[in-house]
Amino acid sequence: MKKIVTALANPELNNELINMKEFEIITPDIQYQEGIFEILEEKQIDILILSELLKGKDDLRSLLQKIKKLNSDIKIILLLEKENIDKIRIAKEEKVEKILYHHKVSIKEMIEILKELPTQTNIEEEIKNIKKLIIETQKNSKKNIIKKLKENIKPREKKQIENNSENNIISVAGGHGTGKSIITVSLAIQLKKENKKVLILDFDLLNESIHTIFGKKKTNQKNEDYKTKINTKIDLICASNLLFSSKKMDILKINQLLEKLKKEYDVILIDVSSECYLEYTKFLLKLSNNIILLTEGNLLEIKKAIHLLDIYTKEWKIEKEKINIIFNKYHKNAIDEKILKNIFIEYKILGKINYNKNFSTWINQNMKNYYISGKERRQQKNIIEKIFEKPKIFKKEVS
Repeated sequence: MKKIVTALANPELNNELINMKEFEIITPDIQYQEGIFEILEEKQIDILILSELLKGKDDLRSLLQKIKKLNSDIKIILLLEKENIDKIRIAKEEKVEKILYHHKVSIKEMIEILKELPTQTNIEEEIKNIKKLIIETQKNSKKNIIKKLKENIKPREKKQIENNSENNIISVAGGHGTGKSIITVSLAIQLKKENKKVLILDFDLLNESIHTIFGKKKTNQKNEDYKTKINTKIDLICASNLLFSSKKMDILKINQLLEKLKKEYDVILIDVSSECYLEYTKFLLKLSNNIILLTEGNLLEIKKAIHLLDIYTKEWKIEKEKINIIFNKYHKNAIDEKILKNIFIEYKILGKINYNKNFSTWINQNMKNYYISGKERRQQKNIIEKIFEKPKIFKKEVS
């Protein structure tokens, strides 16, 4: 049973949760910041539902830091009055589990979120289940393990997909630290070698880094085309230059800009944020022709990837057919590639990219001495070929 405290200065949600058997509501709704500290000093809490409007002397960062100091494992759901990049950044840095908005979430939706939100116990149980799955995979044949993995889910039918090799929009997604930015850059360089004109959109707004990797300064926001020229075939646009109004991104204008840019480039690569509470992340993924999801070959990263896939496919209704998996930073101690493929059997696997100790050197040298071995080059080329492969390949049945 999840132990929950609400600190919304509004008892409505608290009153609704009290009568639900899935939750243990520790106290009536808290009306002020000091009340949170008093409860945390006395009780062990799993989830805190916190409003930024709660009265008290602490600003948001100080409040979150004090809460985490009292209970480092607590899961915080933060309700903001409206989307604010600075507050979202603070929430991310202070390890807030989920960010919602007062005017956009109903009590019913909040209850569903609470039911699905993993506590520390839930996470440990999920990791145990993945370990068990790996052991079973090692012992059984591929045919039998697929049946166990997907008892109620049939493998997706391989249907023809429109060959959109021109003006292809490809989003690179994944959890924090999976290597989205460096893979985006590496794929752009490989596409350049294939004589493609490439635009990179750095939409990881909370952690923009691609201009730094290339050793470029961001284009002045007043520049109408927003572009930073990397070389003869690659251009870059940073999301922070697309803040059309005060710290707010206009999705309509982004869509209009992309429609214009599609006519200028063979491929648009988008490095999207790992945070799922930003509206434009959902918008960009739904707009993309292909989504590349990066994951590493260890238990924790697999768990994160499965969670992201659930959000993409179940909450955001993104078609599984356009989601592609890459096992990044792959090394000899990673989980066997065959086992990973079985875990992600519902999705198209593009392959693996080996861990390379030279990544830091390339970044420090602004990619000027970027060089990969023949094996790594083949890995990247194979990935690009699979993204742009002809529709007839998709007719093959799943074995």
